[in-house]
Amino acid sequence: MLRQRRSRGPRVWKLHKPHWIDPYPQIPGTEPEKRLFEVLVRHRLYFIFQGQIHELEKGLYVTLSIPGYKPDFVLPEYKVILDPFSPFHHSLPEAMARDAKKYGLYTALGYSYYFPWAVAPGVFVLDQKGVPKVRGGAEDIIAAIPEFQHAPKYKLKLKKDIHAKAARGYRLGENLGVGSTSVAAANRARTRPADLTLVYGTRKRKRRGRALGT
Repeated sequence: MLRQRRSRGPRVWKLHKPHWIDPYPQIPGTEPEKRLFEVLVRHRLYFIFQGQIHELEKGLYVTLSIPGYKPDFVLPEYKVILDPFSPFHHSLPEAMARDAKKYGLYTALGYSYYFPWAVAPGVFVLDQKGVPKVRGGAEDIIAAIPEFQHAPKYKLKLKKDIHAKAARGYRLGENLGVGSTSVAAANRARTRPADLTLVYGTRKRKRRGRALGT
């Protein structure tokens, strides 16, 4: 039997924020990296993911390369490096010193180096000299980078880049997966210790690991 009357009682409406689904789950990477990855592909901005700039792959400048480091995103047609930073890891003194060297090296080689901070799931903050401060999603960060407001200025020099742009619109670098693995390891190291149970006679008392100095 169908109802003839509508309920007149108060109604409560709930808005559920849609969960972001990675469209490229087969490619390893952290969530901030993959969010930028998706936007770059959608805007057809050719990039190298977890690779190296060609100046440091071979030739005179290869000795200047920082061991164990590759940019997250290299856009050779714009000479732009996009490297999202995590607030915890990149605020450590040793990481800050290494990041300063990276910034100096790549800008000296003619690249614009952008490092949006991934402050929350899906939220970035871009706050550096020469760019208006931006807080928003991956789409907002890409829109704020001035080089992307114009057509590409540089031609692709390597055959593998030319072929990759025609085939998929991006190229996966030789360091693929290393960054996400190291971040996962750091997160595991930062997890809170498990509760410990101390026994005093017949009484049990729970203490946090930190209270015990572990």
